[in-house]
Amino acid sequence: PLEDNVIVHFCWSANRCPGDAKVFARQKRLLADWHAKYPRNAFGMWLYNGFPHESGTWFNYLPFPGFFGDLCAEEMKYLKANNVTDTVFCCGQKDDFESYLVARLLWNPDEGYASLKDRFFRSFGPAEKPIRAFYDLVEDRFCSTNAWHGHQGHMTARYAWGYLGDEPTMA
Repeated sequence: PLEDNVIVHFCWSANRCPGDAKVFARQKRLLADWHAKYPRNAFGMWLYNGFPHESGTWFNYLPFPGFFGDLCAEEMKYLKANNVTDTVFCCGQKDDFESYLVARLLWNPDEGYASLKDRFFRSFGPAEKPIRAFYDLVEDRFCSTNAWHGHQGHMTARYAWGYLGDEPTMA
């Protein structure tokens, strides 16, 4: 049993890996189980937001971008619901929108995702529409479990450019 002055820190290693949906579901369930067992304890979180960039570095290839704004906003709501009020570490935050989104939603988890997304992309002025269209295309491909073709784990060059960034998508 934990005393109520103990802070439990979790590592969500699969929060940004659509190919690891089963692992991530387990990690979310474990957090909810701990929160249910210790509702008065504070919880902290380590988010692995550096992927797929880090996978590309490890295996020496350029990865397909890993935009995941909508999923990220849902994750922030889940953290709030499970009393993650202590330090949240963002390991390897690589993408501007997700960095902005995490910072804003950690500050105020009730802030609307759609309005934050609009505000961020409006900051690009005349380039807003093409940049947002590119972001939406990449996010759709990266977060689509169909695009992963059952692959589990971190991105590989084969999945990056054989499935996520296939020829029709790149065209």
